[in-house]
Formats: sequence, C-alpha cells, structure tokens
Amino acid sequence: MVGYHPQTDWAYENGALLLQAGAGWAIQLAAETARRQGEGAAYEALSRAARQPFTANPTTVCPEVLERYGSESFFHQWLAHPQADDYWAQITPELSSIDLPMLHIGGWFDPYLRGDIRLYKEMAARSQYHQPFWVGPWGHIPWSRRAGERDFGPQAESPIDRLQLLWFDHTLKGHPLDPSLSGVSWFEMGTNRWRRFQGWPQAYRQKYSLASTGLASIRQDDGILSPWIESRDPTELPLVAGGSNVAGDRNSAASDTIVHDPWRPVPALGGHGAIPAGVFDRAALDGRSDVLTYTTAPLTTPLAIAGEITVVLICELDCPSFDLSVTLSEVFPSGQVYPLCQGYGRFKTRAAVPAPYQLPLQPTCFCLAVGQALRLSISGACFPAYAMNSGTVDGLPEPTSAKIITLRVRVGATATYVDLPMVPVRGNYRSDSASPGWD
Repeated sequence: MVGYHPQTDWAYENGALLLQAGAGWAIQLAAETARRQGEGAAYEALSRAARQPFTANPTTVCPEVLERYGSESFFHQWLAHPQADDYWAQITPELSSIDLPMLHIGGWFDPYLRGDIRLYKEMAARSQYHQPFWVGPWGHIPWSRRAGERDFGPQAESPIDRLQLLWFDHTLKGHPLDPSLSGVSWFEMGTNRWRRFQGWPQAYRQKYSLASTGLASIRQDDGILSPWIESRDPTELPLVAGGSNVAGDRNSAASDTIVHDPWRPVPALGGHGAIPAGVFDRAALDGRSDVLTYTTAPLTTPLAIAGEITVVLICELDCPSFDLSVTLSEVFPSGQVYPLCQGYGRFKTRAAVPAPYQLPLQPTCFCLAVGQALRLSISGACFPAYAMNSGTVDGLPEPTSAKIITLRVRVGATATYVDLPMVPVRGNYRSDSASPGWD
C-alpha cells in the first residue's frame, strides 16, 4: 500500500496537485512538530485548520496557516516541483534489481491506488515470488464495510489482518501458501463480493460514445452514453443494451459547453481524491450547469467492469491550460447517483481548434444490475480535492490570475468516448438478490 512514485502516484494525479490530501497531511505534521516543540500558538492554529473543512482561497494553492507555521514543510517543495525533475528522481525508489515476495493492498477510493498498481504490475511481470493483490471498497483508512454513504456488506469488512498473518506464516515460517494469497482478489461493488483472478483481469474492451443535442449541462436527460454497436465482436462477451450509437435526435456533431467559474468551482464529493473519501450521492452535483452528464438507458442485462478505464474527449478551450474532472457513476431508478471511479488531470491546450485529450480513471471493479444505468460526468474542477487551474500557461493559481474558463466538448464523434474493461457477469445478478461470498 504505497505511493510508489511520489510525484505521479502521490503528490500529483495526471499533472494536477492533490491539494486536500497533500496540504492536509502537511498541516497535521506541522501541528505535531509544533506540539513536540512546545509552540502552543502554532499548534493551536494548525490543529484548528486540520479539523475544519478545507477553506483555502480557491485562487491560491498553499493554505495561509502553512505559510505562517510550516515553512519547512515538504508541501512547499511539492509546489515548487510540479513537473518530473531531479527532486522527484532522488526520492523515487529504484527497485529494478529487487525481487521479494510482496502482499499488495489497495482500496478503490484510496488516492495511492495508482502506486499500488504500478508496483504490483512491475513485480508480477518479473518476480519469481507470489505477488497477491487485494483491493477492497475502501479509502486510505479505515478498511471497513462502509465507504462514505454506502454499506458494502459484511464481505467488505477488512480481511487484511488475517491475510498478513497468513502471509508472514508462509514467507517467514515456510507454511504452505493459503489459496487466498495467490493471484488477484478484488471486491466487486454492486454484487458486494470478492472476485478472484489469476492475474490482472483480461477484459474485453468496449467503447461507449457520447451524444447530446448540446444541452448536457442543462438537462440530465439530454446527454446519452451508449455502446458502439459496430464494434461488437460476436465471439466475445455479449454487450449490454444501453441505446444506439446516437440515440434519438441527438446530433452526431454537437458540442456541449460548460463554464468554469473559479469563485464557484464544482465541489469535491467523495471519490478517491477528496476527504472524506468514498461514495456519496452526487445527484445534486450532476444538476449543476457547469457539469456535463451522459447516461445510458436502463440496463437490460447486468454489466461487469474490472480494470482500467480511459476517457478520450475532443475539447475546445479559450485559454492556455485547463483541468478535466471525470466521474463514472451508477444511477439507480430512485434517482440516486453513486460514483464508482473518478479521474482528474491537467492539460495544456494544444491549439485554438478542437483536439483530443485522454484521461485515465481510477481502476475499479463493479457490477451493475438490470434497471440501473451508467453515467459519465465531466467538469472543469473538483475543489478542494485538487488545486484549481487558473487558465494560465502553467495553470498555477495566483491571487490575480484566476479566470473563467469556457470548455466545449465535441460529442457524437468517434474520437470522443469512454473505454471500458468488460468481464463476464457471474451468476444471475440482480441488485436485490446478490449473494455475497467468493466467485
């Protein structure tokens, strides 16, 4: 469970600073330092800042309390090195010559899952030892059956203590390897049970396209997410019914527009980057006019996803740089919208014309039931989980630099899509009759 490469797996995500997690940890460490040194005023100010909701000025990056009482904090170095350079190279572990048995642990809503996956893939590709990889429906801490507002059932209660003892018995005492410590064990959200794979899941890639009449920021029933029917391979997994390529009278060459206002940014709500992490109903968030939403028709067959998701969007901007925040959610017939995974990235505008931009989402594992729908939500901010983009060349906010950013997303074109890793559905799954356990 590790931020393996500190710059890309810990401090930044696809070029965007994880503000709340980084600054929050820096404030905590500065407060403990002040306490041990007997600096009462500093400790009180830092402790108060750590326990209050993050209230930094949206147009700045470093909290004022860290400027005043945390001058030696690592956070200042993180801010000074937004790009990969010698600073990051010196603190990135070099493990190419290391081969050890490792027990890899992660959470679907843990900001450090990227590091877990990087290390697991590296070791699994070359190690002579077992490299079991467990991922549950957890944030960084704690590991329990609840993540935010969702209760994932008794199977989500942490098995890690038991697994660690079994792992130590095997690696240190020579006991036979317990079957649960071979391959990949992922918690499948929805069925709320663990799934085992021999290694990284071999999925069938299916693209889903975006379509609308140009009102996906105004009406949640306007944006449509649907599978590319012509890409179907009859020898592969059956695809899920969710509409046609361009449903109804949706324009195959439309553009949806959102306006990012730095004084009213789209707020963070759960996911893996925010504090608290986990699952929260984002139906109201999706109703904002600075959020685009694209939703499938209610599913007629279950949909199982396991692995890495990529979104490619054709965007047109009026500024040198911008951010993309993309969330994939499950929509219930009751209207609740629960996020499954998210991705965030900072981009330099390539030209004054529409261009494609690619964003990876946090890997995930879930299964949607018949009657549910899948939704893709797009915005230009997720504050304060991530530092906001000022719209300037370097994107770094300064007190006088923040500007309104107009983002246009081309939809209906084959170059705008979400690429999903589909795996077989186990059993006759319905949301009201899922049987917990191993599969």
